Amino acid sequence: MVADQLMNLAAARSRYARGVRINLNGEGANAANAGKLKTLLAPYCNGQIQVMVRYRNGDAECEMPLGDAWKVKLDDGLVSSLKDWLKPENVQVLYN
Repeated sequence: MVADQLMNLAAARSRYARGVRINLNGEGANAANAGKLKTLLAPYCNGQIQVMVRYRNGDAECEMPLGDAWKVKLDDGLVSSLKDWLKPENVQVLYN
C-alpha cells in the first residue's frame, strides 16, 4: 500500500465532510435548546458545511436543514462542544 496523502482527523473532516446532523429527541426541541444551538454554531458560521437538525418523538420524525447563513466550518471545537451538550451519538458528521 502506498499513501498519496496523509492528514489528521480534523483535516480529513474539513475536506470530506458534507454535513453535520444534530438529533434532538422528545422535549429537546424547545426555545431554550434552540438558543443554545445558535450560541454553539455562531462562532463557526460562514463555512461550507450544512447543518441538519433531526427531530424525533413518539409520533413523528423529520429532518430540517438550517439555512445557508448557518453553514459552518467543521472545527474540532464545534464537534466537541456539540457532543458535550448532547450525547455524542446525537452528533453525526456526514461524509460523501
